[in-house]
Amino acid sequence: MDLRGAGNILGEEQSGHIREVGFELYQQMLEETLARLRAGEAVVPEADDTAFSPQINLGVPILIPESYVPDLDVRLELYRRLGRLETRVEFEGFAAELIDRFGPLPREVNTLLVTLRIKAECKKAHIARLDAGPKGATLQFFRDRFPNPAGLAEFLAAENGSARVRDNKLIVARAWGSEAQRVKGVFELVRTLARIAEAKDASPEKAATAAPRAVDKGPASAPPAPGRPERPKAEQAAFAQSPPAEPSTAKRVIIPKRSTPPLLSPPVRSEPPRRR
Repeated sequence: MDLRGAGNILGEEQSGHIREVGFELYQQMLEETLARLRAGEAVVPEADDTAFSPQINLGVPILIPESYVPDLDVRLELYRRLGRLETRVEFEGFAAELIDRFGPLPREVNTLLVTLRIKAECKKAHIARLDAGPKGATLQFFRDRFPNPAGLAEFLAAENGSARVRDNKLIVARAWGSEAQRVKGVFELVRTLARIAEAKDASPEKAATAAPRAVDKGPASAPPAPGRPERPKAEQAAFAQSPPAEPSTAKRVIIPKRSTPPLLSPPVRSEPPRRR
């Protein structure tokens, strides 16, 4: 490939990975993968609905310039690390590290980071290919299927004619005057489609048929004591809703009971003996 070229491998239909990572990095990755296969350390995964890599063409330069990172080995290592990033926090941490090591981010590096975030959103929205230009974008879904067709129909209706489907491709008309507006607009577009695709399990029909949440009715009231009449239901409801009485802060005054004096027998008068 170094001496005679790659032929049709770099053609329009087969050059997605090479165009994204660069020719030198692609060669090195290919050699490492072949070495692992020969050693029996790697197994080729079976193809499924998520085993695809979105191809993105924004028409803007996306790379780490040699003027920013002169060392080739360091650039290759940065490309490898970029391929493992997934979340927004990871991208922001990687950008902070680049600024700390090499200085402010050039426009190409900033666009590269945003493009990788677009690629992650395309994966969620099952977008296999995306081509964007000054007048809009063309999207092709993986295996020509979208996870949430009803949500896609609502999206098309909300666009009022600026989005349509033709030849199994979604064509969205936009007016992006600059490259920065194009990159930002594409990111917002694919993020919207990703949310629609992920909302397929939260349809209103399923939400309506979901089991209602149990209502806490409070502790059950104790049965009335035997021989005691049960309160009417209205009185019970009023009693249950009435706030509990606050404990009184007044001190209790204990009045001692009067002690009853013992009963005294009436005095006995001694009478003088009668004379006869």
